[in-house]
Amino acid sequence: MLNMKVLNLFKMVKFNTPLARTFCQLKGELQMEKPMKYNIKRLDYEDKLFSQAMLKVKSKKHRIKSGLIALEGKRLIQDALKANIHPEMIFYSRRKDIEELTHLNEEVKLYKLPYKDMQLWSDLTTCPGIVAFCKKPEQILNNNENSLPVTVVCDQVREPGNLGAIIRCAAAAGIQKVLLTKGCVDHWDSKVLRGASGAHFHLPVFDEMTWDNFTTQFNSKNNIKFLLAVNQPSTIETP
Repeated sequence: MLNMKVLNLFKMVKFNTPLARTFCQLKGELQMEKPMKYNIKRLDYEDKLFSQAMLKVKSKKHRIKSGLIALEGKRLIQDALKANIHPEMIFYSRRKDIEELTHLNEEVKLYKLPYKDMQLWSDLTTCPGIVAFCKKPEQILNNNENSLPVTVVCDQVREPGNLGAIIRCAAAAGIQKVLLTKGCVDHWDSKVLRGASGAHFHLPVFDEMTWDNFTTQFNSKNNIKFLLAVNQPSTIETP
């Protein structure tokens, strides 16, 4: 009934008047959102729950201790859901982002908070406004039956963007797995995750490898060829 009164008053004034804008704002506040099937808790600005969650994933040491990883952005979260990796909690600022996610577990904890809070912790120029926290997967399996018998070894790759691009290209090429030596950046770092564009959830990646235990990752019955790419100028003389 009150909504109808607001609409009738709104029709009596011009849209560009301050009074009309006031009625328009009031109408928006009076409109009730459709209830969602998830349990949602609204957080105030600078609520400690979000900052504490972000601190648990900001460094490799904290990620190992908490066992959590952070997925920032709707697309990355959706890739994880498709791989049957379900978030424990999701922080978001726009209802639409939650509604567009599919395969979301109804038991997930949802927290709605101001966009400014998310901006403070985001590494991106434009914050996507949604972050999911998941348990770090034990090991991803390669379900591609037509994968190439190729393994990519990354040695001392410390730039997150570079490692993310390598993992993304490896998955696109259909290789079997990626091995990371000690000294490589953590492949669950947020920048690596973004650079890989969801490839983490389709390709096995083994970290903390040493040159001594590489043989455990290969079938010794087969002949193995190693192709080495280095970032140093070649010393081989060409005719």
